[in-house]
Amino acid sequence: MLFIGLSIRRFVSTTTSLPYKKVAKLNFDLYKPHHSTYGKLPIHCQEPLIFLHGIYGYSKSFSTDYQQLSNLLQTPVYSIDMRCHGESENCLPFNYETLADDLDNFVITHNLNKPSLLGFSLGAKLAMVALLRSPQLYTSGVIVDNVPLKQDIIKPNLTAFGNALKSVIHDSEIRKHDPLWISKSFDKMKKFCGDMPANFYLFHNIQRKASLLKEYSSDKSKDGLFCKVPIAEISDHFIENVPDWPEEALKEMQTLSPILLIKASHSGFVKEEGLAALKKHFPNLSVTEIAGTHLVMKERPQEYLSAVGRWFYEQNSKKITPSDKKVKTYKNLSQQVVVSSRKVSNTDFL
Repeated sequence: MLFIGLSIRRFVSTTTSLPYKKVAKLNFDLYKPHHSTYGKLPIHCQEPLIFLHGIYGYSKSFSTDYQQLSNLLQTPVYSIDMRCHGESENCLPFNYETLADDLDNFVITHNLNKPSLLGFSLGAKLAMVALLRSPQLYTSGVIVDNVPLKQDIIKPNLTAFGNALKSVIHDSEIRKHDPLWISKSFDKMKKFCGDMPANFYLFHNIQRKASLLKEYSSDKSKDGLFCKVPIAEISDHFIENVPDWPEEALKEMQTLSPILLIKASHSGFVKEEGLAALKKHFPNLSVTEIAGTHLVMKERPQEYLSAVGRWFYEQNSKKITPSDKKVKTYKNLSQQVVVSSRKVSNTDFL
């Protein structure tokens, strides 16, 4: 697990209050199978797949992967922006139960028939909450490197991430028309995150033009930069609630929905206590370990895509009769479709 031992001083700024909404309308991107692959592969997911990003992520965080998964599984892939992220509404509260309410509402309003969930980090916890609270709405879940436990140990990271963004939006003289605004922004963020890849992932939240959906954010200024995340209003909520787990509400809950855990071997997020908690809530659990850090989806894209495809292949093979099965093996399938060997850019993760 990566931890940031740099400045974690807090920025003080005048903020406006975000509105409270029981359910937020979520922005999303939809990826459909390419016709060149549809019908030619030995599997077809009967349900769509919803991808859930990590903290400070957004719907396009792994867009290349979404299209590959759509082609591989021959099913639509929905990638959503959680509330206070991307182009979705900025509103409170921000906690796992409210995020799960948003997700349930998204599934119902879009008439999705028991989709599966694929969640990374924050999105992994959200997927677990949704599967436990509303098993009737979902088929299965892929959990990327997280567990159903409270993790206060990540609070220094979250504090540094918030302060890095605030340093660019509030504490600098960087103007949106400055030709060096990008390099100056990175210089500011380095004071809090060093040269870590986190800087690249945080940067996609910074823009020169305000979104119409971000009208409640106090980060706006006439000549300065803007932040997609309402950083002044929401960062303290992130620090308190992202490491959390709604233990009291979920402690007695269990679902037999199939779950795949992708464990990053050098991450530190998934330990024995976390595995025990996973097995308690999700007895139908499979585990795949991939060499990498918490950013394993960026570091090992081909391995994780193959693992996801193989697992869904196995799950769907259980649903069909022997006469329906095709001759092709999964090995041939993964060679044909999962060809992602792109260089890791670390520009849009978490």
